[in-house]
Amino acid sequence: MEKHSLILESARVVSEMDREIVLVVVRGVGGRESLLLTGTAAVRENAEQAAVLAVMDATNRWVGTRRSHSGSTTA
Repeated sequence: MEKHSLILESARVVSEMDREIVLVVVRGVGGRESLLLTGTAAVRENAEQAAVLAVMDATNRWVGTRRSHSGSTTA
């Protein structure tokens, strides 16, 4: 089975149009493939929660394609 890793490269709170937004850059690595992923989330409760949601935004599709290629049907 091929191994996959996610590496958080950067996370920061940015102000845009009078709102605070967390922007993350994550690297997805699997086999010989390396892909730069980005995600965002508005700061509502706190920046930490927004950072978690931004990482999920960045990695959701990448993780989904890894599961479909490995034949896993776990929901």
